[in-house]
Amino acid sequence: MATTTKDGWNEVSINDSVTWDRESPIEGVYVSKKDNVGANESRLYVIKTDKGDVSVWDSTVLHSKFSEIEIGCKVRIEPLGEIKPEKTGRSYMDFKVFWKPFEGFEAGKSIKTQLGSIDANGKLEVNEDTDDDTIPSDFLE
Repeated sequence: MATTTKDGWNEVSINDSVTWDRESPIEGVYVSKKDNVGANESRLYVIKTDKGDVSVWDSTVLHSKFSEIEIGCKVRIEPLGEIKPEKTGRSYMDFKVFWKPFEGFEAGKSIKTQLGSIDANGKLEVNEDTDDDTIPSDFLE
């Protein structure tokens, strides 16, 4: 959450969400991605859950799987634990990732073209002529 000072200034923070613990499944709406975050210039995926926004740090596995998912889709990430293939001997965290469009959205048609566009920061910009009744309430909060 943004912090407001006594004289009315709002402090801008890099990340107003909770970071996912990677131990239990997470489910919600994929609302944005943030690139070049932190000392390692990593990527964060922001998932709006029923408990608020949750940040998910990128990994090679998640990067590959999220490349197929558009912002605005419902997602579910299930951690599978650490995997260590004999071939490489290098361990990594594996995940199952599921997605589906919001109800009322046309499957296979870009969410961007149905609602608006994605700005440079990965946030959804809703078209002015979009009827508010077609926008999922998660986007209006």
